[in-house]
Amino acid sequence: IYTEAHSSGMGVSEAFIGQQIVSAPDFQIGGAFSEVALRTYLASVGHTAASFVEALSKDIVTSQLAQGIQATTLVSDSELAGLLSLTRESRSYEYLRLSVANQLANVEVTDSEIQNYYDDNQDLFQLPERVAVDFVELDLEDLASQVSVDDAEVSSRLADFIASQAVQRRVSHIQLDVGDAAPGLVEQIQVELAEGADFADLAERYSVDLGTASNGGDLGYTNGSTFPVDFEAAAAALAVGEVSGPVQTDAGIHLIKLTELTQTEIDTELEASLIRAELQRARADDQYQRIFDRMQELAFSTDNLSQLQQGLADLINLDIQSTDAFSRDAGDGIAQSAQVRAIAYSDIVLLEQLNSEVISLDNGSSAVVIHLQQRWPAEIQLLAEVREQIASTLSSQKAADLLAATAASLLEEARQGATLESIARRENIQWQVSLAQSRDSLDEIARAVFELPINAGLPAIDGFSLASGDYIIARVNDVEPGRIQALTEAQQGSARLSLQQSLASMEWAAYANALKNSANIDIRVNLDESSNL
Repeated sequence: IYTEAHSSGMGVSEAFIGQQIVSAPDFQIGGAFSEVALRTYLASVGHTAASFVEALSKDIVTSQLAQGIQATTLVSDSELAGLLSLTRESRSYEYLRLSVANQLANVEVTDSEIQNYYDDNQDLFQLPERVAVDFVELDLEDLASQVSVDDAEVSSRLADFIASQAVQRRVSHIQLDVGDAAPGLVEQIQVELAEGADFADLAERYSVDLGTASNGGDLGYTNGSTFPVDFEAAAAALAVGEVSGPVQTDAGIHLIKLTELTQTEIDTELEASLIRAELQRARADDQYQRIFDRMQELAFSTDNLSQLQQGLADLINLDIQSTDAFSRDAGDGIAQSAQVRAIAYSDIVLLEQLNSEVISLDNGSSAVVIHLQQRWPAEIQLLAEVREQIASTLSSQKAADLLAATAASLLEEARQGATLESIARRENIQWQVSLAQSRDSLDEIARAVFELPINAGLPAIDGFSLASGDYIIARVNDVEPGRIQALTEAQQGSARLSLQQSLASMEWAAYANALKNSANIDIRVNLDESSNL
């Protein structure tokens, strides 16, 4: 696609690409372009500035071809009329609703039927092997909540944070390449600035930083730690509107202008609580690791959790807890972890009935050691335990069968000429009428009615089941195709645009596929000796 676009003379200017980069939300901080954000992104995706500009250029050129092809799509009046006749169609219909719940009152399930179902479906009542385990748990969050932090330390950290965050400087720069010509360019720019030239205009003319040049050299905000040390020192020494002398960094030579100085409002109470939590977590991390290491030693050197608990008593008091029964495939609490379930059914826990190894959970923020409490072999549930479940199943089946028989009889009666109203009155069931229902905002019944075939003529009578199990007998009495004349100009325009977009997508897909089929593409595969292909 790119080759076709390029050979057709499509292209994009460097200035346009620069503007796209500067205006991209991903590369902005505080509503302004940030070179740091751009560099961070490039590093994360493995792009250099040059390769990123090249890739972006190809994307833009490729999209030009796609947009050009799709923009040629035309919608004829007949195509629009055909679409509207379907999408704006309305139907007038009536229907009966036969409730499966009402049939339940007419069914009875006997003890022998329950027994026979239980005997014939033993696999449905098979309980898998289950175990319950005792365990001790080491939790990092619990440890952190118990760590004491000195108020003076929090205050000191808060003061440092305020000092680093309170002042925000917005800076612009003109970046020049390092070389023999650099001193002359610096002097020339400084002369033009002294004569009243606009810094932003000079940045656009001289700066080699394509990402910021077209935006007056704006780099966004810094708190003193965003840019290299020499750059930050020069910026910190400036008054608003002042331009620095030449500052050299690894990126090149910079003339820096301080354009804005702001004082950041800080919620000291919130920041203090965050600092306290950070200090607690850091100290809890150390404590957690010490206890974790001891747990690993004791897990293999003790016979049960009580001995392990006693061995940890000088470091922490861990309660012995218990799980509910769980299978190899599912469980609650710590047994939600597949690793816990697997180790619970391992030979060392299940057969030798020893303590497990230390099991890390929640990405390493908690750890448990488990010990078998009780084991239940696979078994069939007793009939008394599942009697109500079986009775409910059989009742539902009988009600569904009874409903199906009733529905078939009433549907045939309607097809033979009986009105739905007369059937509804006689059977004391729901009867509803819907006039000129459109396809917009359809419920489950209306959607099914619009799917009923009407090619055999009207009235069209048919039946269908709902997700609830209820059954509908519907009669479509009138169908009115959508007409373009019934729409306002705005509605017609919206419908035409929607159809045009749909057709444009199909035409572009066909065009792209044709390019692929006609392209001269060689696919070479290099296989090493170890390949199985």
